[in-house]
Amino acid sequence: MTDIAVADLPDLSSGMVAELTAKGLDRTVRAAVQRVVPRVTGSADTAAPGFLRLVLVPVNATEVRDLVPGLRFTGKVDTRTGPAGPKLVA
Repeated sequence: MTDIAVADLPDLSSGMVAELTAKGLDRTVRAAVQRVVPRVTGSADTAAPGFLRLVLVPVNATEVRDLVPGLRFTGKVDTRTGPAGPKLVA
């Protein structure tokens, strides 16, 4: 999961691919946009105001099978990938 600004949501659709890197990891991990999780007021695991949680899933399970839980990634979603279907909405 990652946080995304509500203003950026219209640029994304399910299936778009993100290239992710992590400190200490010698490779890039590809993940696809799956869905947006709405903010729930009062939840301990909620995004900051003006942001929503974006759920990403690995494109290939073998790329992540040896990773440890809690590893923090940075990356970018390639908005030219994925289906040409409907965009995500809040």
